[in-house]
Amino acid sequence: MPQTLQVSDAAAEEIREYASSVGMDPDVMAEEALTAGLATLRRLRFFEPRNIHADVSDALEILSRGGNEPPIPGDELPEGYIPFEQRSRA
Repeated sequence: MPQTLQVSDAAAEEIREYASSVGMDPDVMAEEALTAGLATLRRLRFFEPRNIHADVSDALEILSRGGNEPPIPGDELPEGYIPFEQRSRA
């Protein structure tokens, strides 16, 4: 069931302008923006308590161990894979 939310005139205008520039309905744009914002807030809430107890030196030590086992079937890189450092930054 559709709901009505009040936003500032400036925010409404920005939503309209952005939606128009990408050929999107402003209502759909507003819903997607709200959904993305809420997802960001949920991630922050999830990671905040973990961040408080994080120890970067412990994490780096764990990562430095590396495995000594050879690759197993299924470890192959997908066809067309481009390493991160070789990807263009657009």
